[in-house]
Amino acid sequence: MELYYYNRHDYDTVIPLAEMQMPFHDLTILLDGEMIYHVNGVRVTLHDGDMIFVPKGAVRTREEVQNSRYVSYNFWDEAQEIFPLLLQGTLSNAALHTVYAFDEARKTTFNLSEPRLILLLRSLLEEIGYQLRLQKESALVKEIKSYLHEHLRERITLANVAQHVFFSVPYVEKVFKDETGVSVIRYLIEQRLSLAKTLLMDVSLSLRAVAERSGFPDYNFFSRTFKKYVGCAPLAYRNNHSVIPKK
Repeated sequence: MELYYYNRHDYDTVIPLAEMQMPFHDLTILLDGEMIYHVNGVRVTLHDGDMIFVPKGAVRTREEVQNSRYVSYNFWDEAQEIFPLLLQGTLSNAALHTVYAFDEARKTTFNLSEPRLILLLRSLLEEIGYQLRLQKESALVKEIKSYLHEHLRERITLANVAQHVFFSVPYVEKVFKDETGVSVIRYLIEQRLSLAKTLLMDVSLSLRAVAERSGFPDYNFFSRTFKKYVGCAPLAYRNNHSVIPKK
């Protein structure tokens, strides 16, 4: 990834931009106020919390407005997902905190190629992508996820899930995998392992207690699954990540 330009604008006249074919991607986040763009002949109006993603090659202009606050990132990355032109409802708290973290890091360097700036920009783009995927999820997938999280520590079968949402097992499996890219059971295992990794940091809990509280009543199965997906045994993970010292 290459970051060519960064700009933070606070409550002043937003100058107009002449017509330009973009040589890079432009991501602009409107924190407060209103901004008006024209991209490939399409008029786009941004309000508080909206973002605009203008991809490389698009033709862009911008109108003059007053008293708006925004940040802009001009960058290029061949692997970057092309977002929709207008992004609404994707400025999560995590994204906003990353914007502020970038601002603070930028105050200490003029080098836009500095690794930590690139890392923060990548994190911001990943968070926006995550929020977009959440918006695309159907009500059925959201309900399935909600049920899995509510019963994470209990024994769950596909039949339980299907019965809860009033659809057949094959239909539940197909819809969930089509939207998330993983099966219901794979998603369940990943969420249980995520909980287990958190619990392993507390050395006051035995490994068997961690397994049980994570929804794995069989410790041997937990150990094998943890090693398969995480790449090391639970004890090794604890030794490398525990934050609560042994007494």
